[in-house]
Amino acid sequence: MTVAAIAALVLRAANADSAIARAAIYALATLAATFGLFAVLFVIAWFPAVIGRDPWEDVNRGSPFAAQQLPPQVLPPRDSNQ
Repeated sequence: MTVAAIAALVLRAANADSAIARAAIYALATLAATFGLFAVLFVIAWFPAVIGRDPWEDVNRGSPFAAQQLPPQVLPPRDSNQ
């Protein structure tokens, strides 16, 4: 409500030919348009990712531990006595 009241005050001042109020309106409109464009681009990128997603994709590949063995190690195990 407070933001709407301030926006209404700035719009009223812009209609009274205040250059600063008009600049503030243009700046806020540019920010709002940029945010809206980013939201639209996000939805465009997000929608195909959700549609093409298979929730069982990882399950169908199988487990690397299915053969009851450890995965290959980068470093060989050290002797604990050293």
